[in-house]
Amino acid sequence: MEAKLKGCHHCVGTAVGVTNLLFNFIHSKAIASGGLSPDEILALRDKLLESFSSGFDFFEKIHSECMEASGAEAASPFARDTILPSLLSVCSKRTAKIVFKRQIENCGLEWLNDFYYGLANSIRKHVATNTDAPLIAAFVDAAGKHKSALQISNLIQEPKVKEVLLECASILQDETRRRQLVPLLSHAVNEHIRTQWAQSGGAAATVATDDMQQFLSLLPFEIKFIVTDKG
Repeated sequence: MEAKLKGCHHCVGTAVGVTNLLFNFIHSKAIASGGLSPDEILALRDKLLESFSSGFDFFEKIHSECMEASGAEAASPFARDTILPSLLSVCSKRTAKIVFKRQIENCGLEWLNDFYYGLANSIRKHVATNTDAPLIAAFVDAAGKHKSALQISNLIQEPKVKEVLLECASILQDETRRRQLVPLLSHAVNEHIRTQWAQSGGAAATVATDDMQQFLSLLPFEIKFIVTDKG
């Protein structure tokens, strides 16, 4: 397959795709209702904007194509599977650097990306099982407000994001529940890390249960501090 070429045709393609999405939506509603008033058209605009979170795959596809065409390699902090890791990192990266100093010394700071990715996946399975939908909805709302200037610090101010993070904090702050979760989360994180660092890191990259216990005991306080500090 030939590499995608750089150029504004990606923006044109996005504009055409969004235009078709918009007018197909209006057209179907006009047929169903027999005609639309100005107020009804404005109401449809609101419904269309609300539907963007359910059409997140469309936006990710466009972003992926643009990034490939431009030769960009940096991972997006706002992809479906990286929103939660990005939020957890913002809340607790300073603590993680202390608790997992050995792993960082062995593997470098990029190790933290894999740690948070594995942690987020395990949190989705064992701690807060309904995170994707509210986080994607919050991202769409924040992207509409901040557009190309959107930062993690903006996203963390969204009510749906605060709700998800505080749910995680509440569960992990319960000592009995946390002790039950530590081996599960440690195992899941290490499984992911082993796949990423099999050649260069190996055992030196994995997380000890005691270290995970220490980190998770501090994480709820880190989350609450960041969430409340951001308003």
